[in-house]
Amino acid sequence: TPAPLTITYTATPATSIYGAALAPLAGSESAAGLVNGQTLAQVTSGTATWSTTATSASVAGSYPITGSGLTGISHNYTYGFIQAPGNATALTITPQISCTGDDGDDCHHGNDHDHGGDHDHGHDHHGALDDLELSAHTHDGD
Repeated sequence: TPAPLTITYTATPATSIYGAALAPLAGSESAAGLVNGQTLAQVTSGTATWSTTATSASVAGSYPITGSGLTGISHNYTYGFIQAPGNATALTITPQISCTGDDGDDCHHGNDHDHGGDHDHGHDHHGALDDLELSAHTHDGD
């Protein structure tokens, strides 16, 4: 009777800035249920790959990183392939902040959301973020 074997893809958390190329995606694989001293490499073939639904044009927020690519090759197991729970939000895209002005105190978040103009957050960040303005940027079908 084949033994159950669960292979878990666990993404390494990554951060990218809105509008920039996405950070490299990576992770690891683990197995629960191996018997007789076998290793994951002995009972699978293929190479793990990592993907996301996000693009460089995706708005700031959390996105999944999904692992795939391994195949079970041993008749001693029934294979189950799952994603670690943290994979659902493993990629964070942060707003692009650009500061202008003589002392760098006019800052803008680059993002697809219109946050309604000027926002005074009431924090003293010594110039760079004193009067944070959020502005909308649009993309043509990216």
